[in-house]
Amino acid sequence: MYSPRIIAVSLLTIYSISLIFIELRTSQEYIRNYFTDISGPVLFYAVNTSLSVMLFFGTALVFSICFVMSSNVFNRPIEQQFYISQIVLFIYLGLDDRFLFHEIVLPLVGLNGDYVLAFLACLEAILLLKLGNVLNENNSIKTYLFFAILFGIAMFVADILLPSNLVLRLSMEDLCKTWTAFFLFLFSWATLEKKLSQLKSEVIPERNE
Repeated sequence: MYSPRIIAVSLLTIYSISLIFIELRTSQEYIRNYFTDISGPVLFYAVNTSLSVMLFFGTALVFSICFVMSSNVFNRPIEQQFYISQIVLFIYLGLDDRFLFHEIVLPLVGLNGDYVLAFLACLEAILLLKLGNVLNENNSIKTYLFFAILFGIAMFVADILLPSNLVLRLSMEDLCKTWTAFFLFLFSWATLEKKLSQLKSEVIPERNE
């Protein structure tokens, strides 16, 4: 089985070679579309999207740490499956928030892109209940998830029900998305803290005996 480091290095190598190949086949002007900075007419252009993307990727990273601990220390297959699902989900959410996959792909087949996010929300609920056993988690984890769900619902309401030109509609939708991402990150962090507490109470004493 390949280690995460080898996979990461391999993917970055393929990515780098691909971009070099594109420039060799086209021009510097063309490849600049892939290397350009995110800049716009105002200071901190696209800051809210940048923040939510970082939170989604950060959540995936924290769950990656949980997965490594669960695999190497606790050896709990159900936990490992849950962490893998969270890593994949939040990597996709970060990529989707940055590149708007749901607004590009589904309209090509005549579907509303928001259906993807609704599907992912339902999928996450199933994963949390079936694999994450969230109902038996501690109060911190459940509290962060509650607020993530609350802001997530508010985001969908603002996006679907409010008129597109309503004052504060855009701010409400995007800020609710960011707060959702923030509480999901806190959920992952609380999960990591729980794993560290388990490591301290279950594994370390056994090794000292």
